[in-house]
Amino acid sequence: MGRLFELPRKIEGTLHRVLVDEDLAPLFRFRHNWHRFFSFLYLTGIKPADMAMLTGRNLSRERNVIGYYKQTGGGYEEVEALPRLLDVFPVDMSKDQPLFPSLYSDIENDDHRADQLNEKLGVPA
Repeated sequence: MGRLFELPRKIEGTLHRVLVDEDLAPLFRFRHNWHRFFSFLYLTGIKPADMAMLTGRNLSRERNVIGYYKQTGGGYEEVEALPRLLDVFPVDMSKDQPLFPSLYSDIENDDHRADQLNEKLGVPA
């Protein structure tokens, strides 16, 4: 099967660098199911495992923040969210409704939750 997109070449000698538009273009070029998920990752910096656990309860439109408990035991965190990011979810969204239903997991065990998320994301074991 052919590739949907080509990743930019790695710059030799640079382990970490700031992402540029060229790096992000493959993620946002197509309007696929993951577009909203990738947008949230990029614009909030919330880790994928934490993102998968978010529900309507985590959104605060009045304060423009997303509040959540880190899955790694790091305590409670709030990140600023652009109003346009919060606007993709219905105003009357149930507090218990997952923001990303296809990824949501209520499994308590971190190892099992990570396995389930990887399976849903298509990450090989």
